[in-house]
Amino acid sequence: MKTCYFCKGAIENVTIDYMASRQNEYVLVKDVRAQKCRQCGELYFDYESSKKIDEALEKAPLAEEHLTVPIVRSA
Repeated sequence: MKTCYFCKGAIENVTIDYMASRQNEYVLVKDVRAQKCRQCGELYFDYESSKKIDEALEKAPLAEEHLTVPIVRSA
């Protein structure tokens, strides 16, 4: 893919930390390869990256690190 499907901006290869969620659980998947639009920021994942994200969600209870995140509700 050379241009963004949505805005037709240029696409670049990047490595990101991706926040995924499933059933009210959030998992930070580190070092995921993606393609990102330089103009609008839309992300595109190839098969291997999608598989890595899916596997991380399945293994979430066995994660090597856990973070405590404060949650603040707006008034």
